[in-house]
Amino acid sequence: LYSMDISKAETETEIKECQSYNGFCEWISTADLSDENNWNKVCNTIDIENFAHYFALEYYSTNLDWPDNNVKIYRYLYDDVSDEKYKDNSVFDGKWRFLLFDTDYSLGLKSYDFYGYDAASYRLYSFLHSDITTSLFKALCQREEFKELFISDVLAMMNTVFEQSNVSDTLFNLNLTRHAELEFMINHSDILAGSLWEDWGVGTGGMAKAEEEWYEIVF
Repeated sequence: LYSMDISKAETETEIKECQSYNGFCEWISTADLSDENNWNKVCNTIDIENFAHYFALEYYSTNLDWPDNNVKIYRYLYDDVSDEKYKDNSVFDGKWRFLLFDTDYSLGLKSYDFYGYDAASYRLYSFLHSDITTSLFKALCQREEFKELFISDVLAMMNTVFEQSNVSDTLFNLNLTRHAELEFMINHSDILAGSLWEDWGVGTGGMAKAEEEWYEIVF
């Protein structure tokens, strides 16, 4: 489901779930999460670890087409007429989870001229101005355990998958394995016409530079 856009719901079940989720987000925007009863309600409604990891990934990859766009959520529903039940400690527990989706404006991919401190300022602006997703994040930050979880996820990404040498090695290997394929597409179709990827070097170079500057800013 698109988390905040009920107009994109296609079935009666999706409409009902959109209303339920949006109602939860409206409630949490003013809820006192120092109250353990309220916190337990949150933990029973969304997967906290998933949300922290999702938010850390979107943040660190500097996705400029998010969070006011490209937000998707999902949860498992069982059929009341069947013998299926929700299963704790699994993806079948009925909690809301966030799905990484449409990240082509991240890592400087389509915006190689917009990274560094400009991108950092844009990200902070996005966090401070309300929409459903950022309001949920700000509400959860009332709890120290969530803040620690989010920070730990960001630091883990900085020092593993987004560590600068790993990013450079990955881009180098992509050049080796995908350059010929991309060149073929450019020469034999107009799918990539006018896109950043008409110049493969600009694309990979922009990603590498964006990652280098963003690592220092976040650190």
